[in-house]
Amino acid sequence: MAPPADMTALPAMRQPAAPAAAAEAEATYAPVSRQRVALAALALPRLSRYRETGAQALEIGLTRALAPAAATVADTVISFAIDDSDTLHAITAAGRQAIPVPASFRPVDNTALDLLAPAPEMADRYCALLRLPQPPALPVTPGVRQVFGRGAAALAALRVLDSPRFLRHAAGSAPSSADRLGLSRNAFSFEAGADGYRIARLSATQALYHLDADLNFVAAIGDATPDAPYLLPAGHHLAAGHYVLRFDA
Repeated sequence: MAPPADMTALPAMRQPAAPAAAAEAEATYAPVSRQRVALAALALPRLSRYRETGAQALEIGLTRALAPAAATVADTVISFAIDDSDTLHAITAAGRQAIPVPASFRPVDNTALDLLAPAPEMADRYCALLRLPQPPALPVTPGVRQVFGRGAAALAALRVLDSPRFLRHAAGSAPSSADRLGLSRNAFSFEAGADGYRIARLSATQALYHLDADLNFVAAIGDATPDAPYLLPAGHHLAAGHYVLRFDA
């Protein structure tokens, strides 16, 4: 909005408002929404659950900016690999080493890169949570219900593993996106509101987990529909497939 005019320059007589000025006076300005969804962590799967797909290894690299990328990217400074026996390895220029969980690394400028142990309620599905130091985020529109999943456009830029480059397959198996391991085409819907986010589970086979602001387990989300949604508080996380999403106010 333009700053107020200098009133000392006006004559004493009140002048009728020009149409543009009148429209400016009548305008209502809504605050810019700060609600957004961030990719806070990657949930590293137990690959043994998916042997029938032919997937033998999942390998995730991190660039010097600590952004997820295929391990073949030239800027990769560290990679984490899970094989079909669920053994987790860290790979750096110094070599490849099996690692326990939890674990912490500092591959760039002393920035901590943490692997967290999953809660017991999630341990049959995941072997670790890889916390991202600089989570990418996207804005969301309040009051609009959107769908997250392999076949959905909403938040697609946060599905950073949606590529066959992250998977190594057995000979004769067709390459496929890593998102096919554990993420439904339409996994869940979300709608931002004043009191949090309304979550509806859209696939009977989709596992959804509510984690608090510190990534501690809260609940597995079962029956949650658009008419009777699950309320996720702002600042808390939802795990679906490989993705741990933080829903910010």
